[in-house]
Amino acid sequence: MTTVQLALAGAQLLALLLPIVMLGLVNRVKSIWAGRRGPRVLQPYHDMRRLLRKRPVYSNVSSEVFRLGPVVAVATGLVAGMLSPMLGPASPLAFAGDFVAFAYVLALGRVFLCSPPSTSAAPSRAWAPPARPPTAR
Repeated sequence: MTTVQLALAGAQLLALLLPIVMLGLVNRVKSIWAGRRGPRVLQPYHDMRRLLRKRPVYSNVSSEVFRLGPVVAVATGLVAGMLSPMLGPASPLAFAGDFVAFAYVLALGRVFLCSPPSTSAAPSRAWAPPARPPTAR
């Protein structure tokens, strides 16, 4: 690997990890301003580790779109990171109109995060036992 490739890989890693640190920093500062001690700055990492160890729970009527939502959201975040300039004026995926592609990629991630609940059945029907037919009197 060349040094440019290593630098781009490091920039992508920072693009994944830095927002979580910023979330912890914002939560810490907000709690200090409220007069509390607040959580540690790295608390979101501990929360993510705990949540990633859990097994996902899916309804028996959920579709594949429901399962692909988080994966597509992370993938579009990585692609958007590759479209933004990190190490100077050029981005790794630079082309004419990349700003428009950046907006569309982020919108695609949002669509895949918002569409899974609408693709599955209503929660009252998904978890409830089947209704009994009315009895004749």
